[in-house]
Amino acid sequence: MISNELLFALALFGGLSISLGAFYLGRFFVFVLMVTITLYLGITEAKVIEVFGWPTTIGTALFGVLMLSTDMLSERYGRKAAFEVTFYSIFAVLCFQLFLKITLLAEATPDMQFMGEAMSTVYTTSFRMVFAGIFVFMVSQSLDIVLFYRIRQITGDKWLWARNKGSTIVSQGLATYLFTFLAFYGLFDDWVLMATTNYCFKLVVAFSDTFFIYASKYITPRDLKAPATIAAS
Repeated sequence: MISNELLFALALFGGLSISLGAFYLGRFFVFVLMVTITLYLGITEAKVIEVFGWPTTIGTALFGVLMLSTDMLSERYGRKAAFEVTFYSIFAVLCFQLFLKITLLAEATPDMQFMGEAMSTVYTTSFRMVFAGIFVFMVSQSLDIVLFYRIRQITGDKWLWARNKGSTIVSQGLATYLFTFLAFYGLFDDWVLMATTNYCFKLVVAFSDTFFIYASKYITPRDLKAPATIAAS
């Protein structure tokens, strides 16, 4: 049986590699990947696992995809593109939650009642958690983009690691503690410990993308290549 630690590492580095591949294919592919990961996170956060004895989720590893993709978009396409995909992701989540709620309210046929009950168990999420997730995602992504842009204004093309790490550390710190507070305050006494543990995992994820963000500097996305170059490739 594959260990949780190995699965976490596979999700982390597999996701970062896919993000780099999507970046090469162009902005549209990065948009699709980020929307997909955002939807995935919204329906899998309830499955908590243990990695090296600490509680987390596979989704925490895939937060690296959002962090890396946002920074690559900001670095190469500008903050407008990064803001654009953030709003696309929020729109996708709102539509998904709406249609999911309609589906869960529909009465299943008698012979498929077990499937309806299983879906209700897996996909039923409190409005409080849904609102917290959407609100925090919007705030943290916006903060990440703004910080990345401000640090880039100061450093220019130098110190890519500073804007990559600085924007992520601050924005994910806010996102983790704010979401945990909004979603779990009053339900769990140790919500601060829960948030701190999750944030530590996110820091590990954040520092794992250093190679990938620097590798992206040597990649020219296909939609930024000259037409003649694309036709020849």
